[in-house]
Formats: sequence, C-alpha cells, structure tokens
Amino acid sequence: MAVVLYQSMQPAFGQSQAITDEAIPADIVRRLLSQRDFFKVQQLVLGQLPANFPTEFPLPVDAVIVAGVAYRIEPIDVEMYRVLLDIPQSPEALLDQYQVQLEASGWSQPEFIMDASSGFVSNSPPTDNGFLFCEDDEELSLSFFLVPQQDNLTGLDLNLFRLSEEDTRCDSETSGFEADEPSTPMPLLTAPAGAIVQRGGSSSSGRLGDNDETITFSENVGATIESELSAEAIAQSYAAQWEAAGWVLSDSNESDSIIQSFWTFEDETGNAWQGTLTIESVEEESGKYTASASVELVEDPNAAD
Repeated sequence: MAVVLYQSMQPAFGQSQAITDEAIPADIVRRLLSQRDFFKVQQLVLGQLPANFPTEFPLPVDAVIVAGVAYRIEPIDVEMYRVLLDIPQSPEALLDQYQVQLEASGWSQPEFIMDASSGFVSNSPPTDNGFLFCEDDEELSLSFFLVPQQDNLTGLDLNLFRLSEEDTRCDSETSGFEADEPSTPMPLLTAPAGAIVQRGGSSSSGRLGDNDETITFSENVGATIESELSAEAIAQSYAAQWEAAGWVLSDSNESDSIIQSFWTFEDETGNAWQGTLTIESVEEESGKYTASASVELVEDPNAAD
C-alpha cells in the first residue's frame, strides 16, 4: 500500500503541525502499516491526532502522540482512527489507570461471547494483549494493544471505530454470536466470577449418518484462564455446571498442578457418554491456567453396524 503523509487540517491538543518535509521514520511506518489492503489511508500525521478525531475521547495521562492515521474501511464504508502513543508507565500500571479513566468517561467492556454451543465460553475479545471498550451510547468502539518499549515506556496502539448499523459488537442485546445447537452433550461452561477466559482450540470427530446428517461422537475444547481464584475453586465452578447439565461425577484426581474430574452421562436416546475436565496451573505464572474439556461416546457408533 502506498502511503502519503498529509497535512493536518487542525492541530490536536496543542501539538505541532504534521511533518511534511521529512521522511517518516521506519519504525513508525512498521507500526502503522500492519493493516489489510482494504484499509484505505485518508490521512497520516506525525506527533498529533488525525483531523476529525473525536475531541472528547480520553487519552492516557502523560501520553506522547507518536502518529495518527485516519482510514476508510472500504468493504463496510466505516471510518477508523489509529493512534500510536508512548506512555511512561509499565504495561500493568498503564492498563489499570486507563481502564479507570475510560470507565469514568462513559466507556465499558462489553460482555463478549464467542460462537460456542458447548464447552468454554470466552468473556474477552480474542486478541493477544488486546482489549475492547465501547462508548455507552454505542456510537464508537475502541480496541487497543499494549506493546512494551525501551526506556520504561509502553506503546499503546489505539484503534477507534465509528460503528455501523450492522456492527453489533457493542450492542448489549446482541453481544456475541448466536450459537448453533450442540452436537454433543458437553455442557456450556461459563466463566467463574471474576475470571477472564479465552476459548482456545476445539476439535470433534463423527460420521455421516442418515439423511446426510453428521453424527458427532467426540468433542474437545481448550481455554486459557486468568483469575485470582485457586485452581480448586475454578474446577469447582465448572464442576457445578457439569452437574447442572445432568452429568454425574465418577472419579477425580489432583496433583500439584493439575486437577481432573471424570463424568458420565446418558442422553435421551440411551447413549452413554464419558467426559473429562482438566484444570492445569501454568508454571511460574501465578493466576494463569489452561483448561480442557472433552466428551465421547463410550462405544463407537459404528460398532453395531
């Protein structure tokens, strides 16, 4: 994508006018051009915000503006602003401070649910070091990423969208996606109170039955969990959901870092299922866990053929 450095139409918060006679530093270009081809650049400025950037939007305290870009996302005809900032704080301190600042300014994190009919349910966006906030009147959404920099700085990559009518990410009544009907009796596992859960990979196996319908006879789902709760408390929270879905605990075991429980279930047609729930502490990372849930038919459905 060709990049043109445009003269800003207005200074932002007392910042100097855009640089138009100098080459853009290569490290800034690399940070700015990690977008797809259908993001059409409308304006690129250094050291200030792009023109028409919402003036009421809260920036972190002591933030230094590195660059700003205004995009037009062509397939959906939506405006997007991207701003790179450097802040003299650690990522952890910045995140705490900025979340409080956003919430005080009328922004909040939506209840984000991945498309899931069974297994672990995410309650955070599927991004790496990324966070999603929505304006209370649902006109704007914000995603941002924290990037540690040198000299005790944190780089903040802000992406501010004007929401289209079709975009429901911030709609409290339609947040997330509607789930399909479950194909196995694995329970839907919602996050324990206060935990941040990100659903991971999943797999299933099955065969083609009558009327070209797929008969699924095993399912495996993973997740990562961040929580102040102990592994035991997390396991208990999920175990209660297995029980509520009609599963019966058959056995359990526990080691220094792994808690497992084993379950049995009989569905409406009389098929017998077995399930396993595993919660494992991540070594040397307090408060972080990996989780897996699996179910399978006790006998291969092809066995009687």
